[in-house]
Amino acid sequence: MSDSLTAARQRALAIIRDHGPINPGRFAVYMWPDSPCWQKVYNCGKQASSRGIAMAYAAGGFLGKLRREDLITPPNWTIPIQYVLSTKGYRVLSECPTASQKVASDERGEQ
Repeated sequence: MSDSLTAARQRALAIIRDHGPINPGRFAVYMWPDSPCWQKVYNCGKQASSRGIAMAYAAGGFLGKLRREDLITPPNWTIPIQYVLSTKGYRVLSECPTASQKVASDERGEQ
């Protein structure tokens, strides 16, 4: 990994720091609140559909990359799909100049 974080990774780590432990679905809401993919409808069975489910899949992939770099970790192994910042994640985020700003909640609010 390079010495500096991209803006997207810095924002992702700040979201996890401010709202963790966080699962992929909730992470997607904070990371991409205005994405048009939230409006896409996907089939999930013969007579069912789901709106915006691809956003949770995209978030899971993004979180997987952060986990492979050891920037995030599950808080315990009984709930493996929730993540918090690792020690390395806190260290890397603290080195960023804008990391002290708290990420604001989106317009939907926390549920």
